[in-house]
Amino acid sequence: MAQLLMAQKAIDEAEACLSDAIAATLPAYSLLSEIAAAKKLHSRAAAFSGILETLSPSDGDSVYLHAQRLAAVGRWDDALMRLKPLRKANPTNVNIANTLGVALYHTEA
Repeated sequence: MAQLLMAQKAIDEAEACLSDAIAATLPAYSLLSEIAAAKKLHSRAAAFSGILETLSPSDGDSVYLHAQRLAAVGRWDDALMRLKPLRKANPTNVNIANTLGVALYHTEA
């Protein structure tokens, strides 16, 4: 549909169509990440959560999920750079605080 709209020079409509398609796809990437994590395929889970975070960078849940997936593959520094701003924005969230604490433990000597 977006290609047809582009061919018709309806650029704004094509962009809106693609934005809607991405929004509908986000839950699928989240579920694919969950499935991969359940199967102990942590790198695959991180790949899916990375796509999710890229498509929805201002969604704290997506960022937190990706931070968790990065931690699961030992990419503590990458997880930490996501967790610090999340903690600042969500000072009462104990899950973020705990994950941040674990990441700090693994990154600071």
